[in-house]
Order: sequence, then structure tokens, then C-alpha cells
Amino acid sequence: MARNLTGTILVVDDEDGVRAMLGQQLTALGHTILEARHGLEALHLVRTQHGRVDLVLTDVVMPHLNGTQLAATLIGEFPELPVILMSAYAPRALTRVGIYQSVVPVLVKPFTNDELAGLIQLALGRPGRPVADQPAAAE
Repeated sequence: MARNLTGTILVVDDEDGVRAMLGQQLTALGHTILEARHGLEALHLVRTQHGRVDLVLTDVVMPHLNGTQLAATLIGEFPELPVILMSAYAPRALTRVGIYQSVVPVLVKPFTNDELAGLIQLALGRPGRPVADQPAAAE
């Protein structure tokens, strides 16, 4: 029987409507929601919440500090905090700018409620950073 894992999710997007819609979807799934309008605001929230953020769900294209920069900073400072990127760009385009789905999962917009819920469950259910199943890198 699958567990329904819930937690506090920080939703980061510069569009008010997107944050509101995601907030409603995630609240309906039982999650507690925090919101940030851009990466700098999100980084401040994570740093001041003292471990109360369980997952960061962030758009890629935003002002001040974009989602990829935010993800890189969070990986460095909080290696156990799962991060999921959202983007309207195809995953192939993201790999060209250095974002690899095996390190940070990418949810391609538009996505379904089931896709969102499934990826969040996967991220919350794994100890540490959600990493796609892959062979270990040769040293």
C-alpha cells in the first residue's frame, strides 16, 4: 500500500495566478504551502524556516534569481532538501543550459494533477535529493 506523504512545500513562481493555482492543488493534496515570487525571496524563506520546508517547487524563468540558480544554491546549502523545477521548455532544452533531470526533476508545463502529485510523492518519499535511477558515475 502506497503512503500518502505530505509536507510543507515552497512554491516559487513570479506569476500570482500560477502560485495561487498550485497552492490550491497542493492544499487539496494535504500539503502546507509557502509562496515566493522569485528565487531570492525563496532562498530567504528556506534559510529562515529552520528546516520546516520539505520540498521546493520552482519555476525556471523568474527575475532576480531564476529557478536553476535557486536549485544550485539550495543543493549546495541544503543537500537533503528536494527541489523540483517547473518549465514550459522541453527537458532537452534544459539539459543544454546545465539542468539535468537526474539531479533535479523537471516538471514540464502544462502538467496534470496526477503528474504533479506523483513527482511530489516520489521526492518526499526518498531520503535526500530525488535522483532518477541511473548507474553510478565512473570516478
